[in-house]
Amino acid sequence: MDGLEAVREMRESGIKTPIIMLTAKSTIDDKVEGLDNGADDYLTKPFDKKELLARIRAHIRSEQEKKGKFFVGNIVFDKEEAEISSNKASFRLNPKECEIMEILVRNQDRNITPNELSKKIWQTKDLQESAVNMYISYLQDKFTALDANIKINDKEDGFILEKLV
Repeated sequence: MDGLEAVREMRESGIKTPIIMLTAKSTIDDKVEGLDNGADDYLTKPFDKKELLARIRAHIRSEQEKKGKFFVGNIVFDKEEAEISSNKASFRLNPKECEIMEILVRNQDRNITPNELSKKIWQTKDLQESAVNMYISYLQDKFTALDANIKINDKEDGFILEKLV
């Protein structure tokens, strides 16, 4: 059985594990055939180990995010469990904290206005600025307790989740 048959059989049997094909076949048609038969990625020989490891890390991140786990600095945000954790401790998040955390994590290094958060979290056109500030404060307190190397910076016109240097 060749690699293409193996990939095809794995996918037909329901195996969803990410597959990176490592092969000497390097034409565009070879790559398209490998990807169309179920490979998630395709790397031709010779390849650099650093590139392979980077691709593996990218696939792991992608799989974790599908499961609702996000890695930000030294913090893990588990959306499904409504929890943030570090190697020091973990905290459960209430539903609003969890929603705000997800928005911030998915929009890292982007300014999110209180109005945006208010619309997404409270589904209202009326700005809930004091509530937004309160929940941001709760999250920031948890980051401090976790000794996080991330911070929610309160900008003039919104909030940005940033890694500390």
